[in-house]
Formats: sequence, C-alpha cells, structure tokens
Amino acid sequence: MRTPKTVALIFGIYVVVTALSLALAPHPFLRVLALDTNDVTWVRLAGVLGAVIGTYYLFAARSDDWLFFRATVVVRPMFLIALVLLAIAKAIPAKLIGFGVVDLFGAIWMWWALRSEPIGASS
Repeated sequence: MRTPKTVALIFGIYVVVTALSLALAPHPFLRVLALDTNDVTWVRLAGVLGAVIGTYYLFAARSDDWLFFRATVVVRPMFLIALVLLAIAKAIPAKLIGFGVVDLFGAIWMWWALRSEPIGASS
C-alpha cells in the first residue's frame, strides 16, 4: 500500500511525462492510437495543460496536501464521465475513454490510500 503522498507523486510523474510527450512529440503518440496526425495544435495545447495539472500533483505530493488528495477522488471520475458522454455524442473517438479509465483507477488508488492512513500520517 502506498501513502496518498506517494500516489500523488507517481500519478503526477505519469501525467507530466504523458503530457510532455503530447506537447513536444505528438505524432508517435497519435499514431499508436490511430488518430489523425495532420493538425496537432489542440493536442499540443492539451499536452501543455496536462503538464500543468501533473505539476499540481507533484506540488501537492511535496506538501502532503490532503485537501488536494481528497478533491482528486471526487473530481477525477468526472473526467471519465465527460469522455464517455463525448464519445456517445461522437465528438471524440471512443478509444480515448481509456484515459478516463486510467484516471478512475488513479482516483480509486488515491481513495484507498486515504482511507488506509490517518490524516497527515505520511508527513
């Protein structure tokens, strides 16, 4: 079992690395997903935003920010819901729902870490 601080650190690194790959070299990533590689402007923008979000996780891990940890458990499943709704509306390819599933597993992992440890115990 990991502490909430460690879960946030690991997830933050995952998000920053994935996001930077989207921002700096989107074509290989898009090819793996069999997505259009012609216009990568929005993909790069999403990568930059993802890197910012991942950095929030890294700062929260460093400061052992339990309010942030708890907020992620509530908010992260909304990402999956949004992706499913967008896929149903045919606004995005359904295969992108996988990113939401990864995020949901991250939220469950954080929830498990939070309930397994008294508040602030990972300091």
